Amino acid sequence: YVYSPEEYSGMRLFLSKDGGTGFALKEDDIVSVFNSVNSPHKGTTLSALMLAVQEGGRKLDAFDSALPHIYSKVGFRISSRVEQGVIQEVESGRT
Repeated sequence: YVYSPEEYSGMRLFLSKDGGTGFALKEDDIVSVFNSVNSPHKGTTLSALMLAVQEGGRKLDAFDSALPHIYSKVGFRISSRVEQGVIQEVESGRT
């Protein structure tokens, strides 16, 4: 899903100083997590996810790819799976 600028205006946005990594919080949903291939800093996704959890993020959706494995490294677990395994919702194991 691609959010519109109007939708993003209602979210809390987080962006690294170099603009290479970021995410948004839509209440407790973590959305639009990214780490640009052009960023000189690699492996920042986990740090971004840890910050998202510190800032109140508790769940997110993920394509059934490497993402659930990456998200599990910061305490998320699969809580539901859409038919055909295309998208999964994962929730933080933290309270």
